[in-house]
Amino acid sequence: MHRFPQIHLGVGLLGNALFITGTVLFIMKMSDVGLYFFLAGSSGMFLGTFGELLRSLGRRKLWEWDVDPKYPDHRWSEQISGGG
Repeated sequence: MHRFPQIHLGVGLLGNALFITGTVLFIMKMSDVGLYFFLAGSSGMFLGTFGELLRSLGRRKLWEWDVDPKYPDHRWSEQISGGG
């Protein structure tokens, strides 16, 4: 989760694009199809933002535990074994 922020960004951007497409479809009086684009776009924006929130909270928790977020497994195993 914390290693792939581009995925969260991509999902959010896709959601925004679908939402805008839904807006255009509503303007063009294609409200049935526009509704599905709105729902898909809203879901994408929500998932992208929620993923980024989880990533942010995870990084904060690692910071509190004095673990380097770039190498969490390495530092964590050193702390458990009593080394370092």
